[in-house]
Amino acid sequence: MKVRKGKLLCVGLICLDVVTTCKEFPVEDTLQRTESVSWQKGGNAANTSAVLGILGDEVDFMGSLPQSASDFSSKLMTSFVKAEMEDCGVGMQNVVNFTDKSLPFSCVILNKTKGSRTILHNNEGVTEPTFEDICRLNLDEYSWIHFEGRNIPEVLKMLDHVTAYNQKHPDEQIILSVDLERPNRKNIEQLIPYVDVLLVGRDFALGKGIQSAMEAVEHYRTVAKKRREAGQFINFSLCWNSEKNTWLVLITCCTQNWFSS
Repeated sequence: MKVRKGKLLCVGLICLDVVTTCKEFPVEDTLQRTESVSWQKGGNAANTSAVLGILGDEVDFMGSLPQSASDFSSKLMTSFVKAEMEDCGVGMQNVVNFTDKSLPFSCVILNKTKGSRTILHNNEGVTEPTFEDICRLNLDEYSWIHFEGRNIPEVLKMLDHVTAYNQKHPDEQIILSVDLERPNRKNIEQLIPYVDVLLVGRDFALGKGIQSAMEAVEHYRTVAKKRREAGQFINFSLCWNSEKNTWLVLITCCTQNWFSS
């Protein structure tokens, strides 16, 4: 198969993160000074596309943004995250505009003493991108499409759509990838057979009863092996943080590489 040329596309959530840094985690019903407060764009797919843009790749984002929310704060949040994405060089022409809800946002509390991160997330059920939205895209423009592991019924249909496109272009297929973060999302593992690259978070693996990085490697290497035996290939990446060190494990078809810090 030839190396396909084209843009990258990330599909998933964009939100606003209000990050508050504290010396210690606040005690309930007390007044405590913070060390800093900042606004940042958030959402796995949004952050992934922003990093790719900073690295110089041509990348587009597909997610939901409120277009004409009535309250001033919502307009301000939407303008901020959109400007942040554009500053990173991310194409925003594929966003899905909606008017029924406000932009999702998270209050993130960083505890400097313990190094912990606590997230309070607000999502009023915004309209997620749908199968019909990706059908409106010209897939000829893209070489890689990355999906956040959410909105599972629609993402499954999107993956079916791109897979059908790939079957018509066997020599220059679009690479498909997905990240798995929330283990409680129903049917999320149904996404795995479609993708060429699988990104697995530590919390997802723990939620599936996997207790260590090595156990996760063995489990997902089995998944990769089954794909390989069927004449397909899957690349697997695992990021596993522990108290002692951080492991980044890459399984590329038949090879396995460990990076520790």
